Amino acid sequence: MKELRAGMQALVTPEWTGLKRVWPVHLAVILLTLCSVLSLTAMERSQRGRNFWQGLDAAWEFRQPAYSEQIIADNLFRTKSNTWSNLAYAVVGFYVLGFALHDVRLSGVQTQTVWSVLYGLACCFLAVGSGVFHASLSRWGQQLDVTAMYTPLLVLIGEATWRHIPRIGFPRQRSLSTWPLLAGLVFVTTLLLYHYKWSLSSGVILPLLILIVAGFALLDLWRDATRRRTVSLLTAVIALLLAVACRELDIQRRFGDAQTPLQGHAFWHLLTAVALMAVWTSDHCLPLSMDRSCDAGKE
Repeated sequence: MKELRAGMQALVTPEWTGLKRVWPVHLAVILLTLCSVLSLTAMERSQRGRNFWQGLDAAWEFRQPAYSEQIIADNLFRTKSNTWSNLAYAVVGFYVLGFALHDVRLSGVQTQTVWSVLYGLACCFLAVGSGVFHASLSRWGQQLDVTAMYTPLLVLIGEATWRHIPRIGFPRQRSLSTWPLLAGLVFVTTLLLYHYKWSLSSGVILPLLILIVAGFALLDLWRDATRRRTVSLLTAVIALLLAVACRELDIQRRFGDAQTPLQGHAFWHLLTAVALMAVWTSDHCLPLSMDRSCDAGKE
């Protein structure tokens, strides 16, 4: 009997014990997601047929649909599948914020945890921005959507820069941490990209930001090719490639018909959410307190 008990205890790894300790995070994410679904469902039903968005200038995608999903102009969600699928970004944001707050409770505030909070908020912002655009197909919604696509990538670039340049020194002065400056730059850049959206090409800026994130990821992988980092980045690449394929098939009207419950662009949302989560986990443990190798971010 003692041997059996010892064998069972050996199977309970520290990682499994850590996952059991974060059950409040999973519960909070489930409750937040459920509340979001119920709230949005109630809003959608209350505004059905009332043309809620009629006061906003319509985007080009409303007049000349770029995606295959049927547009119902009088509904709150003019494209249902492409709107609901943005909840995937919110779930990523909820989890990142939940793990960050869990680590604050256990280990106090760490710089890496601050970046996790910013990233979680950026993913939630993406859910709202993209959701508003696909619900309204309005010009303002498109401006919000495109800006929100940049923000998580800007946070990743800011954090990667901080990891390589954590402090800056001045002659005869004490060195200063770079994260407040970098976080401020992310915020200001987001505002500028929103303001000048119509003067800039998202077809240039988005791939450029992705390439910068990929460059930092490859640099980190070259310096420290851990199994977790390798698997996470490979998952992100595969998810992104599949997302691009689904989006292109949807644009070409080859993914499904206009009434398909899950549209090709909806899969773009789901798979890019997977990619965003995978990139984050390449440099963050779930949560940090489960793996002391993540203590490099502690100050």
